[in-house]
Amino acid sequence: MNENENRHRGSGIVGTVLFHLILILILCYSHLRAVPVEEEALLVDYSQPVAGGGGGGAPAAPAQTTSPTPVETPAAPPAKQANLYDGQTKETQDFEEAAALAEAKKREQEKARAAKEAADKAAAEARAKAEAEAKARAEAEAKAKAEAEAKAKAEAKAREEAQKTANAKNAMSAFGKSGSGSANTSGSGSGQGNLTGSGNGNGNGSGSGSNGGNSWGLAGRSLVGNLPKPTYNSQETGTVVVEITVDKTGAVVAAKVISKGTTVQSSYLWAQAESAAKKAKFNADAKANALQKGTITYHFTLK
Repeated sequence: MNENENRHRGSGIVGTVLFHLILILILCYSHLRAVPVEEEALLVDYSQPVAGGGGGGAPAAPAQTTSPTPVETPAAPPAKQANLYDGQTKETQDFEEAAALAEAKKREQEKARAAKEAADKAAAEARAKAEAEAKARAEAEAKAKAEAEAKAKAEAKAREEAQKTANAKNAMSAFGKSGSGSANTSGSGSGQGNLTGSGNGNGNGSGSGSNGGNSWGLAGRSLVGNLPKPTYNSQETGTVVVEITVDKTGAVVAAKVISKGTTVQSSYLWAQAESAAKKAKFNADAKANALQKGTITYHFTLK
């Protein structure tokens, strides 16, 4: 487009210069050309005698001369300028039309490019929004699924614990064995055990007690209620001795398995024994030491 514009512009300039040169030459030729002067004719009257002629007579009157009538020279016709002017005008018009068309085409291209950019931007924003919504929806679904799975696991665990507790209660109610307690002072006690022979003992006496193989020892104190028994589901058997620490109110504030007397090395059975020992309750004694140590021995057998 630039080459065409330059070519048209150069042609217009050359045409304009030629046009003015031709016009100047024509003007110079038409106005500076010499006007031809016709020769003046001398009129002679032959009716009068010629001076000096024979026969005498009156002298001839002098001939009168008349000035010739000037002949008007027709002006030269004007040069035909229309063709050159028309050609230059047409070329200029073509150039202007081409420039206008180019400008219009350029505006259309810019308009189309702006429309395309706006469409691309809108499409990109729509894609980003859709991706963000999809990501948020996926995260929400994953979170809901994880919460549902956690809830289902918690409910299953709770049902399992409830079932174990129910089975233990049923076993305790179906099978019972008597127990006794003895101490330095007289006292009596009663207790019940489960099918495996392990049981809980209690008594109003003080010192120590045993039932079904499970026993406890705490000098000068007595067990309140039944000796808590561990709940377990294991095929290992053996004895676990738990050292307990009891305060003045009779609560077990600490329980830890000791190696002396312990014959099983299962961490699972140890944890069950410590958990059961912490639930034991002894009589309150304001005169007792602030913390008093004793033991509880559990015998694990096959179920």
